[in-house]
Amino acid sequence: MSKHLRDLKMSTSITNRLTISGNEQVKKFVEKLNAAFIKDYEDNGFRNETSLRRIIYSHPPEIAKLLSYDKKSKSIYFMDESNWRSKDTCITFVSQGCTIEDLQDYLVITLSRLDPWVLICNQSINDYVSSIKTRYSLMSDLWLDKIEISQDVKVPDVETEAFYNRVTRMTLKEKEKAFKLLKKKFNWIKDDLYL
Repeated sequence: MSKHLRDLKMSTSITNRLTISGNEQVKKFVEKLNAAFIKDYEDNGFRNETSLRRIIYSHPPEIAKLLSYDKKSKSIYFMDESNWRSKDTCITFVSQGCTIEDLQDYLVITLSRLDPWVLICNQSINDYVSSIKTRYSLMSDLWLDKIEISQDVKVPDVETEAFYNRVTRMTLKEKEKAFKLLKKKFNWIKDDLYL
């Protein structure tokens, strides 16, 4: 088992920052999605168990509630980072000890109806800041495809602002590295898709 998977199982929460590259229709969709989650947050409180299923999957409240409280259910919540991330290209979710790969792939499939070239990058960091995972997903010849890399982070005994600045720089470098691998695998990917 890789260190990243061990961290996911041990971690209490993982921040998943999605960056979505697409046409104007995709941007409008992402902006509406952020607005819907922010409104839901105001109406139903932070970490409402049913928000994801009601907003993303359009389940009625009673079905969303039934599914959300199932023991096998993943705990995934919206996190409002719209004050510092673009509302039309970025959305953030926190997951409790699980990945959001299924959600990311569902969004790629859904958004590919608006833009066949849509590209979603998820950079996930566990709450121990001990690893960074970068996962790009896209539709390629009618199939879902992906590129993913992960990087372990050496966590100091005392976490300082300098450490968090270093992690921010590492995160950006990892995203660039994954994008280069993506361009190598899919020759139709151009630099303008990088956000």
